[in-house]
Amino acid sequence: MNTANMLLTLEGVHTHIGAYHILHGVDLQVPRGQLTMLLGRNGAGKTTTLRTIMGLWQAGSGRVRFNGQDIQRLHTAQIAKLGIAYVPENMGIFADLTVKENMVLAARAARTAAQMDDARLKWIFRLFPAVEKFWNHPAGKLSGGQKQMLAVARAIIEPRELLIVDEPSKGLAPSIINNMIDAFQELKSKGVTILLVEQNLSFAKRLGDTVAVMDDGRVVHAGSMQALAEDVQLQQSLLGLSL
Repeated sequence: MNTANMLLTLEGVHTHIGAYHILHGVDLQVPRGQLTMLLGRNGAGKTTTLRTIMGLWQAGSGRVRFNGQDIQRLHTAQIAKLGIAYVPENMGIFADLTVKENMVLAARAARTAAQMDDARLKWIFRLFPAVEKFWNHPAGKLSGGQKQMLAVARAIIEPRELLIVDEPSKGLAPSIINNMIDAFQELKSKGVTILLVEQNLSFAKRLGDTVAVMDDGRVVHAGSMQALAEDVQLQQSLLGLSL
């Protein structure tokens, strides 16, 4: 791959959490304008990789570069300001606040709903109708799928270059997964680069352009999603599963 076309790169990243050595020299490339899937068995280091990118956990060595800038030593808030949004597996929404209040908090340039970018809000309502439907409802009362939609909506209320989402399809009904796929495809069509951690391989196959597979704290395979989807033997060896 042409490194000049990479929006995000990790080179030889090692991360320790307490006494535990979790990432063992991760090399990862996320091409600009594409959707990259990060796959792997449970415990392979996928979530740790995302948290290291965001500065929530500090890489002990190696390099993390975004848009050509070394971001390894930046604080999470500084990383977010560069144009990276992160939706963690627990979604990070405020259950006691309304959907509207959650959105206002995420829109740093606005202090009230009226100050949010109206055109962007209407676009989000079209992507995720549930956000508009439950606008004045407590976020904690939403279903799992509706909470996931709200979490992604919060992440994109301001323009972002890179959207990072940890297991967006986890526990969702097939109809909600289809809606999520449509939303990610539209985001990509608008120039947003996306990095997704996934366990749902059919979801990954339908959405991914490129893929990286992790095992034991390392990336053990990288290439096109289509090539992996068409190679049953490779799927079995890397994941113990079939697409």
